[in-house]
Amino acid sequence: MGQDRIQRLQLTSAGFPEAVIVTGDTCWTGQVQPVGALAGTAAEQAVACVRELQRILQAHGGSLADVARLHLYGESDEILAAARQVLQSQWSADARPALTQVISEIPGPGLLTMDAIATASESGASPVTSEWSRLPAGRQIYVAGQAEQSDSVYEASLATLQSLQKTLEFSGGNSADIVQLKAFVQPAAAAGDVQRAVQNFFGSDRPQPPLVIVEWKSGAKVPVEIELVAAGGPVRADQPLIAWVTPPGMTKSPVYSRVCVVQTRTLILTSGITAAEERREQSAAAAAAESSSVLESLRRVVTSAGSDFQHLVKATYYVSSDAASLSLNTVRPRYYDPERPPAASKAVVSGTGAPAAELAMDLIAVPAEDPGR
Repeated sequence: MGQDRIQRLQLTSAGFPEAVIVTGDTCWTGQVQPVGALAGTAAEQAVACVRELQRILQAHGGSLADVARLHLYGESDEILAAARQVLQSQWSADARPALTQVISEIPGPGLLTMDAIATASESGASPVTSEWSRLPAGRQIYVAGQAEQSDSVYEASLATLQSLQKTLEFSGGNSADIVQLKAFVQPAAAAGDVQRAVQNFFGSDRPQPPLVIVEWKSGAKVPVEIELVAAGGPVRADQPLIAWVTPPGMTKSPVYSRVCVVQTRTLILTSGITAAEERREQSAAAAAAESSSVLESLRRVVTSAGSDFQHLVKATYYVSSDAASLSLNTVRPRYYDPERPPAASKAVVSGTGAPAAELAMDLIAVPAEDPGR
């Protein structure tokens, strides 16, 4: 699909690029399962996931060489470590995707799953399927996680999807434009309720977009939060590079946007950045140092990719402790312009894949100067 459209920055300590810059159309997958190896070891399941991802990409004219970012979900540090070794063997060091890893309970018999963003052919349009969807270069809509209260995961999911549809319509899109849904759910065993809600929301007359489900350890009486990415049509000359949108009935926050609408041909996708070295003790000061270190690292990464914290589109925060969550809330205002924060989701998870790290964060940004839009 054109390796000239992928640029990888320097490797992290885990052996994956700090960021990958992609130009042109991208494709976003649903949850990639270890098909045919559900009873196997972590390494065998990782191989099966990569094989399944390759099948999905090849069905649309692509290959593993086109993968720009992977999200890897496994049930323990040991499982993630085994999977990382497999991933390193599947791509040469100069061709690996950016990587975010999260410890998450996997519903069913499997030990791990993944999802991917890859470059896509710019010729022709492919139909949306639950496995794969195209995000064309041009106008794109990133909606932060939304949640509706209910004692029922199914009812909360359905109500959240209806709320997201209203947000999307206000932002100039509709549910047919959705490229990927990502749901953070508690407990993980309720993933089937989320899947059923998505199926019923779209019905038989509309294609169901890719869905990714991650375990969420929310302390609130909200069992599910759902975010989305959607296509927004061609570039509109009368609109800015990025618009930070607050739909009616929602409050504006200085640290995250409800919606970011961006017009671009180029995306900067970072790996999940951690700062394990900052967690030498359990204290509020150590948690604040960790948050600051992660954000400083990410600022360095996006700057090296030709962007800055004025041009962030999407942020995802994975925190594994209350201290990490609270410190992130305290530290973020020091880094974000309150008029230009990214759309964001914060998920409390079991771990970040780096045993000493209680915060992992990845970003999507656009170049500070984007003449190709």
